[in-house]
Amino acid sequence: EGTRRACPKWRSGFWHIARLAKVPLCCVYIHYPEKVFGIGPVLEVTKDMAADIEQLRAIFAPYQGRNRRRN
Repeated sequence: EGTRRACPKWRSGFWHIARLAKVPLCCVYIHYPEKVFGIGPVLEVTKDMAADIEQLRAIFAPYQGRNRRRN
């Protein structure tokens, strides 16, 4: 779920959709400073949303968007 503004808390709709559909999450990133993108790990959704989102935050931590102040 993308947003154009800084958001301290991640939106969780993607997690709910994946859990109800019983499908894994495929991590895709864009690292703007180096103009690269990639496909990261595929994660199975558990019943613990907070733990899953924390794991996703760790996966995406090294990557930056276009505007650093909004990341």
